[in-house]
Amino acid sequence: MARRLGWLVGAAAILLVLARLTQVLEPAADTPDWRLIVPAAALGGILVTWATARLSPDRQVAIHLIALAVLVLRITASDTLRFGIVPTSETLPALAERMAYAAEIVRFGAPPVLAVIGLVALAAVGLWSIGAVWAWSVTSGRTWAGIAAPLGFYLYLAVVDRDPSTFGWHVAFAVLAALGLVATSNAVPAGAGHLRAADERALPRWEPAPAGRIASVAAVAGVVGVLVFGGFVPEGGALEWRAPGGEGLGAGGGFAASRFVGLRQSLVSLSDDPVFVATVEPERPEGTAGYWRLLTLDQYTGQEWVAREQSFSAPGRDIDVPTAETRTVVQTVRIESLRDDRLPSLYLPQSVAGTHSVIRSGTDMAADGSLRVNAITFSGLSYRVESTVPVLDLDVLASAGGELTPLFAEAVEEGILDVEPADVEPPTRPAEIDSYLALPPLDPAITQLAAEVTAGAQSPFERALLLEEFFHTFNYSTDVSTGHSALDLAAWLTDPESPNYRTGYCEQFAAAMAVMGRVVSLPTRVVIGFTGGEVVDTPDGPLTIVRERNAHAWVEVWLDGQGWVGFDPTPRSDGATTPLARTVGIDFDRLSEEVRIGEADLGGNVPDFVQDPGTVGVDLRERGAGGAGGVQTPVLAAMVAVLVAVAALPGIKAWRTSRRLRRARQGDIAAVWDEIVDRLTDLGHGPSPNQTPIEYATSTAPELVPLAEAYSTAVYGGRQPDDVDEYLYAAGQWLDEAFERSERTRAVFSLRSLRR
Repeated sequence: MARRLGWLVGAAAILLVLARLTQVLEPAADTPDWRLIVPAAALGGILVTWATARLSPDRQVAIHLIALAVLVLRITASDTLRFGIVPTSETLPALAERMAYAAEIVRFGAPPVLAVIGLVALAAVGLWSIGAVWAWSVTSGRTWAGIAAPLGFYLYLAVVDRDPSTFGWHVAFAVLAALGLVATSNAVPAGAGHLRAADERALPRWEPAPAGRIASVAAVAGVVGVLVFGGFVPEGGALEWRAPGGEGLGAGGGFAASRFVGLRQSLVSLSDDPVFVATVEPERPEGTAGYWRLLTLDQYTGQEWVAREQSFSAPGRDIDVPTAETRTVVQTVRIESLRDDRLPSLYLPQSVAGTHSVIRSGTDMAADGSLRVNAITFSGLSYRVESTVPVLDLDVLASAGGELTPLFAEAVEEGILDVEPADVEPPTRPAEIDSYLALPPLDPAITQLAAEVTAGAQSPFERALLLEEFFHTFNYSTDVSTGHSALDLAAWLTDPESPNYRTGYCEQFAAAMAVMGRVVSLPTRVVIGFTGGEVVDTPDGPLTIVRERNAHAWVEVWLDGQGWVGFDPTPRSDGATTPLARTVGIDFDRLSEEVRIGEADLGGNVPDFVQDPGTVGVDLRERGAGGAGGVQTPVLAAMVAVLVAVAALPGIKAWRTSRRLRRARQGDIAAVWDEIVDRLTDLGHGPSPNQTPIEYATSTAPELVPLAEAYSTAVYGGRQPDDVDEYLYAAGQWLDEAFERSERTRAVFSLRSLRR
């Protein structure tokens, strides 16, 4: 009975795999429907195994390999076969090209992906193999193989699937796994189980009650475990076998955009290789409106900007430009070295067209206006995009309460601009825009600086322009350090002794301006893409060439009535970037210091638009509020409670450290790793949730790499090192040398590691 149950569980698991494939693969135009081919391949593996059951294993394997070779060639290169089965000189090159493209999608694509020919072949091979293993388990009695193979493949599909698994998927997998456990735990070999009870009754080979209890416990544990602990898996994934090349760009022999932006170096030191070429009609817009966007990052973690989970729809649907005046720009793009699931485009696409199935079958637009294909772009891929670009109403932007704001009033007086005040009430801001103001707790120095830079502004547009100009007083350089001490945003902005003080490249400027913008109540997000590129004249007209070195990050600010407006804070002097101030005609060099910027003395009066993002320390709104004599008893009691809690922190951490040292003396390398990571977290240099231990150690300091490797080996390989004390001593010595005593003392009172 147990063996029959195992057969049924294996067959049901194959059906579960086929069902999950519908979540991962989408049918493509001009490609045979995988939903017919892949199930047929599974059935073929089963039938060939049963038909060759009496042959020797080596002959069985040979027949399967021949059948798979024919299957793959028929799927991937049927147009090159003579008589539908005989390969020609064109067969192998076509096979190699299509399978290589499928391999790129497997490594870098985010499901659901387009079922291109190569992926259909890979899925068919996988299901053929699973079907063959299941049939072999039936004929050989090795029930476990027929269950483990399909359930293992299902787990792979569940891991790479972009959409979170629903409760039904969890239940189905847990039930099959539990039944599989029952079947394999109670299988009895032929001829066994002939025991008799005292009354000569035959004892059953299979007892249903214990099996039912095992199945129930396994099913509940599986469902609860996935639901409770599934959220701890990093959303972006960190599986090196799937996305080698580390963070940044250039993975897989092409160019792929970084999904994270902070103070780490990735969009620099790039080559002159063309990423794509394009024609733009009637002409490319000026400034940031003419930049090529790939995607936006809208959530700040305290260390870097990342993209929240987005919904996708057909281009041009559900997203409108709130400005009264817009213009249409048509782009015809041909991909060269870009290897990404995003298509470069200008501002807000309304329609996308192309002849290739990658464009016709799988192009969607995210809520941020970026275009995603359910595949990976490749050299020669062409498409046509029609975009809507807003025309800024400078009269409205330059006005507040029916009068020109100070910056624009002086610009008119100096003859720099010719604008008229407009008394227009901006439309109601969409509710979802408020989410672009969210911030984690920040160093009070950042809040203070943002308030000082924008203190004289009388409109959101002025605040954004002043922030942009503030960063144009910094120094642009790609020759900067990215060591742990150079990645602190507050120090980079405010501490002259910090490495790279106010010196960096586009990622740093964009990340910093977007954070400071949110501090002063400007909804912001960081955009990843390319600057306009180089325009060359050809016999067919102007052609825009965008190269790797055009990779760029900038900031978009939501302005009520205008929508998302691009600002470029990167202070390059070679003309490669265009700040919005230059686009609208503001010349800050001709304006007075009072109207320009300057780290103003607020005198205790913080502007109302400065928000407090949960900072611990100085509260700007309470500056100059008088002494403690006016503090009432509840407030004083709260202050005492806070002081007591802070004073208890060293004791709590000392207790935690002593427990870990005991574990370390017993050979537990995880205790050493946890202690070092917590200390670094308190110092403000903790790991990102998107980093593996080895990635974190490599980006922090070479001295931590041996510890990270030993920890990873213990956790994932089950092998504890023999010299745990040496790892603890080496890491602790590096910490003492890398950080000043004052820094380590302040870290003792930090709450960061207790929240980790």
